[in-house]
Amino acid sequence: MAFIKSLRDAVLTVIDGTTPTPNEVEVLVASGDLSIRETREYKEILDRGTLHQLKSGDEVPMDISFSARFHGYQVADSGENAIEAIMGRGGASGYTSTLDATTNVYTTNLRWDLKDKDASTEETVTLSHFYPTSLEVSEGDDANTYTVTGRAFVTAPTIT
Repeated sequence: MAFIKSLRDAVLTVIDGTTPTPNEVEVLVASGDLSIRETREYKEILDRGTLHQLKSGDEVPMDISFSARFHGYQVADSGENAIEAIMGRGGASGYTSTLDATTNVYTTNLRWDLKDKDASTEETVTLSHFYPTSLEVSEGDDANTYTVTGRAFVTAPTIT
């Protein structure tokens, strides 16, 4: 029997393109959110002002955003944290992009493991070739938070 999942039932991991063993950094999420948006373009063709034909348009990368509690720019135990892994700096400055060498844009894969009630992985959603377009750190009364917004250079997630 399936049950409704919440943030407590999932783990978000940032994965670089190092082979054969990629670097993985878990996003520490005590509270926060994740948003995934798939967009499709269509071309409506008119014939003298009347709907005539509908065609598929250009492919559009997925829009991704997530927020989490801010634990600092560096984590003493590992030397890097999720922000550094996503941005490709600090302790993660030597990480490898998931896109090939023909691009100069640093990308990572985001893996979202949805857990079942016994804490085993029930479903995995992979957002390939994520590139951040903005990072915002905000001070709050209860906790500081950060929000990462960007795009995945694919048209849909891979779900396994």
